Amino acid sequence: MFDNKVPKYSKVEIKTKRPLTFEDVGRKSSVPNLIDVHAFDDAGLVITGNYLIVIIDEKNAESTLSSTGKIFRLEDIVSYKTHNQ
Repeated sequence: MFDNKVPKYSKVEIKTKRPLTFEDVGRKSSVPNLIDVHAFDDAGLVITGNYLIVIIDEKNAESTLSSTGKIFRLEDIVSYKTHNQ
């Protein structure tokens, strides 16, 4: 269901900042950069406004196709990487 305007990749990886928790603040050693890694296979990627949107096509049991968008704020993104195969 990808439109011609949405590039599709074999894999999209996004690294986002993880908010500090109370336990992180209470550690005696220095707190490392807290990063979450999100990976999506066969996904589209769009950057618009202040958001990065990953679009995933899904086929259900009735063979109908739907798309789901995962929305990330750009201010929370450390980096992203796309893969083509």
